[in-house]
Amino acid sequence: MKSTILQFKGLYGDLNPNAFPGLLTWEPLEVRSKLYNWEIEEHIHEDIIQFFWIESGKGTIKSGKDRLVFEGPSLLSIPSNHLHGFSFQPGIEGEVLSISFDYVLKLLESEPQITQMLFEEILVIKFFDFADRLIYFKGLIQSIVSEWKEENEQKSVAIKAYFLLFFTQLYRLQVLQQGNHLSDDKKSLQYFQKFKKLVRQNYLEHWSILQYAQQLGISRVHLNRICQETHGETAHQIIQNQLIIEAKNYLLNSSYSISEIAYLLNYKDPAYFTRVFRKATGVSPREFQKN
Repeated sequence: MKSTILQFKGLYGDLNPNAFPGLLTWEPLEVRSKLYNWEIEEHIHEDIIQFFWIESGKGTIKSGKDRLVFEGPSLLSIPSNHLHGFSFQPGIEGEVLSISFDYVLKLLESEPQITQMLFEEILVIKFFDFADRLIYFKGLIQSIVSEWKEENEQKSVAIKAYFLLFFTQLYRLQVLQQGNHLSDDKKSLQYFQKFKKLVRQNYLEHWSILQYAQQLGISRVHLNRICQETHGETAHQIIQNQLIIEAKNYLLNSSYSISEIAYLLNYKDPAYFTRVFRKATGVSPREFQKN
């Protein structure tokens, strides 16, 4: 039987194509989760980033074959366009803060280290390790929600300030949790973020590595080194990954044939597209679609 990935413009279960109301939404975790018997199917939010504050209780994040177990007090960060679902312990308590992806992207456009952390993977911050910061972090969330609900002078300025503090503290906690050290090579991270943006904008054009490097004003060798140092993959692999993501979306969520999908992705030869897809995933497009 053909499987599909659930996709939402807004919150889980909102079928309105324009469901997300604007900057942010906030709701108690148990309100929506209880409606679905504490089991949230794997899905994608196209235009929002979500933060789950877990006050008490346990659960599991599901993302493909990956499973992340969490227990309150903890904070979960879910990037935009990232497959995820949940199995919550009945009676779990917490809050869900959903924020416009475009707002966050613009807010942090000069902070590549933080955006890389927020946009690349699911995070679980365990506050058992940071008891001294628990009250402060909860206070930040409460301040954001209070400012959003009220109509005060310079409301947008205050919300922006609180969010910058929120994201900065989240970044610091993640660094401490991983035992990492801040990188001095901020310029490389900036190049990498610009490269990822160019890939999202131009992957259908099938640019060469040299074309991307020229747009960034660096050499092809330099671009590859940056990609490997910051992401562990070559520039070519990152470009191919974007094409494969789009191919998977077509395969699972459209009625196009394999050949039509190949042409939509600007592959002139469907057989070549099939070879590329198999090399990246280990299965053919048809096998992926069936399974």
